Amino acid sequence: MPVSEGLRIYNQRLARPTLTSASTGIASRHPRTRSATPSRSIWMRVESVLVSPKLLWFVVLLGVVVRVRQYAANRSLWLDESLVALNVIGRGMHRLLTAPLDFNQTAPAGFLFVEKLSAELFDKGEYALRAFPLLCGIVGLLLYPKLALRVVGPAGAVIAVALFAFSEPLIYYSSELKPYAGDIAATLAIALVGLATLDHRLSIRWAVAYGFLGFVLIQLTYAGILAAAGTGAALVTIFSLDRRWAHPGPIIVLVASWAVGAAVFIFSRPGIETSQFASGQGSSGQASSGQGSFAPFPASKADFTWYFSRVKEVVGDANFLLSKWALLLVVILAIAGGVNLLRRNWRLFAVLMAPVIATVAASSAHKYPLFPRTMLFFVPLLLLLIANGIVVLARRLPVAVGATAAAFVVAGLLAEVSFAGPYSIVRPVHREEIKQSLTYVGRHWRAGDVLYLQYGSQYAFAYYSECACFRLPGDRKLRSIWPVRRTAVRRPSDQFARPLISQGSSVILGATFGASADAPVYARDASSIAQHRRAGILVTWHDGVRELNLIENELLGRLDRRGRRVTSLSRGGTHLYLYRFPIG
Repeated sequence: MPVSEGLRIYNQRLARPTLTSASTGIASRHPRTRSATPSRSIWMRVESVLVSPKLLWFVVLLGVVVRVRQYAANRSLWLDESLVALNVIGRGMHRLLTAPLDFNQTAPAGFLFVEKLSAELFDKGEYALRAFPLLCGIVGLLLYPKLALRVVGPAGAVIAVALFAFSEPLIYYSSELKPYAGDIAATLAIALVGLATLDHRLSIRWAVAYGFLGFVLIQLTYAGILAAAGTGAALVTIFSLDRRWAHPGPIIVLVASWAVGAAVFIFSRPGIETSQFASGQGSSGQASSGQGSFAPFPASKADFTWYFSRVKEVVGDANFLLSKWALLLVVILAIAGGVNLLRRNWRLFAVLMAPVIATVAASSAHKYPLFPRTMLFFVPLLLLLIANGIVVLARRLPVAVGATAAAFVVAGLLAEVSFAGPYSIVRPVHREEIKQSLTYVGRHWRAGDVLYLQYGSQYAFAYYSECACFRLPGDRKLRSIWPVRRTAVRRPSDQFARPLISQGSSVILGATFGASADAPVYARDASSIAQHRRAGILVTWHDGVRELNLIENELLGRLDRRGRRVTSLSRGGTHLYLYRFPIG
């Protein structure tokens, strides 16, 4: 039987409303009969609800709602977002797309183009800058059920889509000024294109359409070029093994279009160094294993440990912050689902795994770093494998036992992805709420007061000083109280280059940050602050435990000895301290 015909029959079986063995249902070992027992009839009714398309798309709708709610919360830009935003609002379109970004940042040219266009058409506020990530998050959520139904059938699709819809990191990154939500949407779209190419004889018209789609996605996201490279290679390999070259024109057009898109992507941003790309993905920029963020050749125990650490990070990206035994359960479910998928349809499995293989290969060549967030687009595949594993293992048990066990496992996993760690699906996530702190200081401001901006706070402050999207009480601009101006960045590769220069006595800019932080500098800052009667100390980000200790001991400790701390406020990672000093 031809491959395309087999896949067509398989997909027709998946589309059936009743759950048979072909549709990977939990109770598929027990087909309906007229003599079905009452208990079995109950399970069949429950099962028919679980595989209902209405339930599937209701879950999708809820996923859209929580993403829009996170976006509508309009939280303050945090450090990483501020670094990107300062480039977007502070540059013209040509320089934004052609010159290396300041603060050691990097982003796909297409992503920067859309962000700049949004800022010019609407405004420079958070809503405009985060609109494109939100759109990508919603598109990814709409594409995922189509992929899940193709891969794991109706029962598995409901599980996978629910985990995807309510995974708090995926919700959060759908409204962050970074291309991670676009990575997910692009990977899912290219995977669907790959499966459609396998299922049907590709016409020139569709090859051109799919080729153009891939070309655009490659320009918008980093994962797009990896997914296109891996999927294109997988399709060529499968077509070669199956000897499906009677009409090679369409597949050549498709792969060639993606190759051209990759070439445009690579040569469109000259001057980007690998180190800049690695750290530009985020300020934390290194893998937790201490071996670096690039994939080693697996030749030693340490190398295999490195890969296992990356697997744990992908699991963490899905918000499975589990105990050791619970983590083992997730890994077992994913392996079981992967093995079943490989045995059931190796071609489909190859298309899904191709982006992962391409990404690891790019990392081995020191072209793509692997650490949390840069592997976020692996999460949808992980959830598919977990959902398939749950269905496969439950099907091996008696119907009531299997269904009950699956229900408990799914409920536990949903609770984990929705509420673990700093996340909670019942309330929007906040990180560094500098706007609220500035509002509080502005409301209580008096002539002669001073605001101290610890170095990590200056980037978000610079953004809100320039964007005209945030006002203090009384409809005052930040610069009306705290006059500052942007300073030119001499070296774009310096991630924590000085962003501001003070133009008055009402604001003191911290003089050091991160690895360069030292006690004498914080001591000098404390002396300058204590020369005023009242002072606000704003800290939104610190570079690890060492700098936190310096802030607490060399800055706040000295201020505590010279004055009185009258207020301490903390919200979303931002800390505000108000002091009074005995000055005549």
